[in-house]
Amino acid sequence: MSEDSSLELEDYNEDEERGNTSLLSSIQQHKPSVKDKLTSIPHYLRSSRVINGLRRYLQYFITRITGATKKEIIYRVCVTLLIISIITISTRKAGTSETMKKLTYNYYSKIYNQKNVDSIKDLNNIDVSQTLLYKPWADTPLTEDIFRQEYESNNLTAYAENLDFDKFKKQYSKTKGKNHKNDDNEKDLTKLNLNTEETYESLIDCGDLAYNITIENSKLKKALTDDLIQMRRDLIAKNDHISKLIKSNKDKDMSEEEIITKYWSKFGGAPLWLEKEQCYVVYSRVFYSPSGHKTASRISLIRAQAFDKNWNELKGKKIPFVDIKVPKNFQSELNKLDKEFGLNQCDHLKNDEKAYNFCILDNVKTKLKAKERREKVLSHYYITYPTVLDIEFDSSGMLSGPEDPHVILRKTANIEEPIIFFNMQDHKANNRPMYAYLPHRKTSPMLKFNLNGRKLNDVEKNWAPFFHQNVKDNSFSRGSIHFIYSFAPLEIMKCSLDDGECKMDFEAVTNGANEGQKFGNMRGATQYVPLPAILPKVKNKQVWVGFPKVHLGFCGCGGGFYRPMLSVLVESNGVYYQSAIVPSMDFNIEVLSWEEEGSNCDSGNILNPNSISFWEVTSQDLETKKFEDYMGIAVSESDVVTKVLTLKGVLNFVLGIYNDKPMNEEFDINEDSRSIIDKTTNCVVTGVLRECDRYGKEHDKNVKEQKKTDESKEKGKESQPKNS
Repeated sequence: MSEDSSLELEDYNEDEERGNTSLLSSIQQHKPSVKDKLTSIPHYLRSSRVINGLRRYLQYFITRITGATKKEIIYRVCVTLLIISIITISTRKAGTSETMKKLTYNYYSKIYNQKNVDSIKDLNNIDVSQTLLYKPWADTPLTEDIFRQEYESNNLTAYAENLDFDKFKKQYSKTKGKNHKNDDNEKDLTKLNLNTEETYESLIDCGDLAYNITIENSKLKKALTDDLIQMRRDLIAKNDHISKLIKSNKDKDMSEEEIITKYWSKFGGAPLWLEKEQCYVVYSRVFYSPSGHKTASRISLIRAQAFDKNWNELKGKKIPFVDIKVPKNFQSELNKLDKEFGLNQCDHLKNDEKAYNFCILDNVKTKLKAKERREKVLSHYYITYPTVLDIEFDSSGMLSGPEDPHVILRKTANIEEPIIFFNMQDHKANNRPMYAYLPHRKTSPMLKFNLNGRKLNDVEKNWAPFFHQNVKDNSFSRGSIHFIYSFAPLEIMKCSLDDGECKMDFEAVTNGANEGQKFGNMRGATQYVPLPAILPKVKNKQVWVGFPKVHLGFCGCGGGFYRPMLSVLVESNGVYYQSAIVPSMDFNIEVLSWEEEGSNCDSGNILNPNSISFWEVTSQDLETKKFEDYMGIAVSESDVVTKVLTLKGVLNFVLGIYNDKPMNEEFDINEDSRSIIDKTTNCVVTGVLRECDRYGKEHDKNVKEQKKTDESKEKGKESQPKNS
């Protein structure tokens, strides 16, 4: 390239850079409104500035065509044609803006995601604002209500698990321990200075591992509803073994409302957003207890519902099975079937009143039977919501049927399907294994999990599922899935979705853990999800986020205290670790007591996380690189109600710890491994015990009643006339 040409291109790039800076500045100064986030932003693409820039590129390439090699000419012609195509599409009528936006978003996403970053910390410095401009928001579950609703802050403390000890010592030596405090008192600096053997165990405490964060949650927690009366009617109408179990002579003098209120309960709803179907699917445990006690169910079932993005139930929603091909001419064949069943179309007879009325009358006579026949045919191709999943089980004893359903979304280039996991009593073997059920498959939808080379517990539950990156389509196999089998110590299983055979992928002995480090009160709850897809991948690493639950007994709040936790799971070269753990969260909920009267701690206080329904990044601050993200989750209170809410700021929590702390992104298996895990586990246990004690004191019935009495006395004193 000649000097003149170089100067020409340099001048051009400077002009373009000034244009881009001006555009980014204007975007940065303009805080996106709700409408901006939910609608297309094609005006950026169609703006004169962008088109002029494209035009200048075009002029430059045309002037450089001559005098080049044949290979260069072909390349430049291709680039020129691409630019012309973009200009042509961008200047077409607004009706094509959504298609254009999707194409542009897919283009930027693929290009951007190919650029892996070297470390998790590097994700704090990326810029995804360009890609976000073209995101097709209409395909997401985000609504105006999500943006407009009121949010409140949760001030939380997380504990890091894997500090880089060498970096920490350097930081510590610079500060000489200034402002260094543990949870209760200042560290004895004299002792530290005399300590010649500086180890992870001796030098690091909870104060060093603590990471203070703020995550916002929506004030509104929407309770999901269901028509259990109709569900019971449908079950009885089937006249099978279940219908016989749920009928009793005691019901004869009771109304349907009274029967549902006394003997039935539904909770644990776990929603997922399906982009292709533009709806949520929710799977809940519903059970029948002849005694009316929540802990003594006769049978449990899994209830399946569908909701739109505003949480209105979609009754009659049909979703095709992923393993059954629906005929291309299905609708025309269905119309023929309707005629065969007697469901005649009458609209064409409206001009003949007599014939039209006769047609309507004939349809009424045959409608019910014909509808049943029609639905039976459709059931070969579609699942229809709402429904009770057709899961076979042994009903010979108490506590029969599937319990504690949890879900995860399996998504490939062509398939998007939910997978449900649950435990179920095997009365013959006298154990409770784990199962999977694929509700959007017709062929072999259910499988039982077995572990090779190691005996499973007699009662298995609370496995936390997650998928590795790049799940691919395979016509011969459903692939595999991973589970967090144990959190402390951390153990990971890998299981086949074809036959349920599992193997340990990462065991406690790998990182030197022993029985003394076991904290069985931390258990699986939601699935673990990867970081939002708009972020680039991290080289040789994978990161997931999930909400386990903690279950403590007699810690200060009745006999059972359940709360969501928050943890970040990292895999690096086959080694897994949790980079950060929040001991306890309640999303500012006054948790319903077990007796369903107030929020006291008499018998127990239960708040369980059920699932993560979605996670979307909507914008990014171009100066701080902080993200605005929204995560949907579902929780259950007191085993009677499911609520959905929205969180903000989870992504900044996940990434922020890598800026706040000297994190080691590789978990080195060495003599310090046990100490590293021990330190964090002890801090987490201390944190959750403290929270249980605090909540118990604030929600003790006697304390609350005394507080009300004292407040009444104070008000009485204030209302008395003062002596002059």
